[in-house]
Amino acid sequence: MLLKNLTEDWRLVLAALYLPGSPHGLALSKKLWPAVLGSLRTAAASIVEAESTLRAKGHFAEAAVLTHPQALAYAKAALAEGRVLTALDEGYPERWRTVLGASAPPVVWCHGVLPSAISWFGMVGSRSIPADIHRFCAATARQVVAQGYGVVSGGASGCDATSAQAAQSPVLVILPYGLNLLDSREPYAFLSVCPPDEPFSTARAMERNLLIYAAGAFAFVGHSRYREGGTWNGATHALRRRVTRLIVRQDRHDPAHRALAALGALELAHPEDLPALLRRPSVQPDLFGSDPIAVENVIHIAPQERAG
Repeated sequence: MLLKNLTEDWRLVLAALYLPGSPHGLALSKKLWPAVLGSLRTAAASIVEAESTLRAKGHFAEAAVLTHPQALAYAKAALAEGRVLTALDEGYPERWRTVLGASAPPVVWCHGVLPSAISWFGMVGSRSIPADIHRFCAATARQVVAQGYGVVSGGASGCDATSAQAAQSPVLVILPYGLNLLDSREPYAFLSVCPPDEPFSTARAMERNLLIYAAGAFAFVGHSRYREGGTWNGATHALRRRVTRLIVRQDRHDPAHRALAALGALELAHPEDLPALLRRPSVQPDLFGSDPIAVENVIHIAPQERAG
C-alpha cells in the first residue's frame, strides 16, 4: 500500500512539472524526468518530501515548481479527471520508455481509455490516396488486429483514417494539436503532447510522428511521396533511428516505396502476407528496441508493485 501511495505522489509530481500548459510557465528540461523520478524513488519521497528531496539532489528548477500552488492544483485536477497519462501508468506505451528513454514524454494529455498490456502497431501514410490503396490499408489493418495488435496512427485523413476505421478497436490516435480542438466521435483513445488549446504545427506533427513509430515494434506505411511530406520524412527518420521495423506496401513502380525498401523497410505484397512477414527475424534485432536502456531500472514499476 505504501508503494502504491508513493506512486500516486510521483505521478502528481510528473504532472505538476511536465504537463503541457501547466500554469507554472517554466521551460523545464523534460529529458531530466528519469533523473527526477529516480531521485524520488531512491529517497522514497512522498509529495510532502518531494520539493526538499529534489532540491537536495540539485534539481532546483523542479523543486521551485513544486512550491507553485497552482501547478500542483492544476495537475491534481487533471489526474483526478482522468485526462492525464504519465510514464508510470499502465496504459503508457511501454516502448516509449525502452526505445526513446529520456526523450519519451513523461506526461501527456489523454482522452478515452488505453488498454494495458497491449502491443501497438503504427499505421500511417498520405492523406490523398486512390481507392486501391484505401482497400490495401483497410485489409492490412484487419490483419494487424487479427495478430493481436492495436493500431496507433496520427488521425489524419487517408491512410491513417482508413486504417483506424478498419481496425475499429483498439485504436490509439496521437494528435499534433491540443485535445480541446479534437472534433471526433470515434471511440478511440487520443493522446497529445500539446497544451489543450494549442493549434496544429509542423513541428508538433514531426514530434507526433516519432511517437507513433516508437510505440510499436512494427509500423506500416500505406503510401508516401518520394522526398516530400510528413510521411516520407517521418519514415526515413524512423529508419535512420531504428525505432521500429518499417513495413511498406510493395510497389515496384513507386519511387518512394522502392527507396524506403532500399533503406531497410520490409515489403508487403498482399495484406494476407502480413503474419508471415511479422515472423521474419530481424537481421539486427538489437537495433529495434530489444535491449533495455539505462533509465529502464529507474522508470519501470512492475504491475504487481503498482497494485500495492
